[in-house]
Order: sequence, then structure tokens, then C-alpha cells
Amino acid sequence: MSASEITSIGGTKKLSIHHVGEGIITRGALLDIAALYGVPWLEPGSAIMPNELVAAEERQNVTVRAGDALIVHAGNVAHALQDQDRKQGSPQAGLHAAYLPNLPYLCERDIATLGSDSIQDVRPSGFDTLDLIRPIHVVSLVALGLWLIDNMQLTELAEVCADEQRWEFLFTMLLWHFVGVTSSATNPVAVRWTDSRAAGTEAEGPGRGSVRPGRSAACQRVTMSLRTP
Repeated sequence: MSASEITSIGGTKKLSIHHVGEGIITRGALLDIAALYGVPWLEPGSAIMPNELVAAEERQNVTVRAGDALIVHAGNVAHALQDQDRKQGSPQAGLHAAYLPNLPYLCERDIATLGSDSIQDVRPSGFDTLDLIRPIHVVSLVALGLWLIDNMQLTELAEVCADEQRWEFLFTMLLWHFVGVTSSATNPVAVRWTDSRAAGTEAEGPGRGSVRPGRSAACQRVTMSLRTP
């Protein structure tokens, strides 16, 4: 595919976001790399290596499968909200170019989309040339056809997953219905269903009994927006 097909004056002729205009609905799996090291966030500029994703899978007893939305938590949003002096373009934890060539972990898992609380790539990436300054973007978009979701708000999701010791959920996301564009504002949402009674809650009927505020006794639906405010 020629670059001119993406940069034409009439808009992109290939890989436009209208191909997912009806939205993405799939299994989501969160890999919490910050929790892997017992910290609220990774230090700025920390590079997440492929073996760390595998280690997170093993720690959480979850396996990323074909068609999943893989969500990677590094704690960048929590750190940004604490660091009032942080500037645009500051170092940020993210995936390392060790995933090249062909991003073997992501390719082997055959995931449908990749999201994180960063721009996916560690910043700085170690590459200075404009055509490879964000290698995860370049290879995943062009070679794998992955949909990328940058700068997600994952703090609440990570806390709920850790609390319930379950890191999979229903993932949904809607995009603009525009033709010929390569990016979109999105509204990704994680939905978790929990049987309160199975967790030991004394339930007398729907909406009654001793439960956490805002949740029904029999079946809890925990809905979390994953976009950065």
C-alpha cells in the first residue's frame, strides 16, 4: 500500500476508521504491569518488555486470546494527576521496540485492539527518525492492522480487577461514523457483572440486603469509562 493512499487530499483510501463505525464489542483483558511490581505507576520512561506481559498473565491467571481487546495498565494517568509540573511530551512508560520485528507477542495472541494509559510506545522510544519515532504505532497499524486506543483512564478498572481478582470484562467502544479519517474520539467502556450472593452478600431480593452502595444484591454491573478526562 502506498503512503499516497493514506495522505490523499480526499482523505485516506485505506484503513479508515469507518470500518469499525459500528463499534467494537469483545472480551477485554487487562494486564496490570504497575501491579506486577507493586507500585501505583511505573517510572516515566520505563519500557515494558514482552516478558513482562507474560509475567502479568501468569500473576493474574489470565490469558490474552485471539480477538481480545488487550489493555495495558502502567499507571501513567494516576501519575499525571499527581505530578502538577508534568509537561506535554514528558517521558512516559510504554511498550518497548523489543516487540519488533512484527510485534511477536501481539501477533501471536492475534488481538483485535490494543489500548493503554499511554500512547502505547515508551517515550522516548529510542528512535529519532520521524518514520520510526513511535515503532509500536508504525508496525502495529501498518503490519498488523491493529486498532490503537491511546491515553485511557485505567485507574478504576485496575482497582476493581484487583479487588475481585478477575482481569477480564466486556469491552465496548463506539467511534465517529466518518469516512476517510484515521483517528476518532472514542468512548471505551468496561462492563463487569458480579454475583453479590456468590461473594457472600446476604441478599433478600433485588436491590435489598447488605451490598456496596449503588449495586443490586443479586447481580452487580460495574461500568467504567476508560477515557482520560
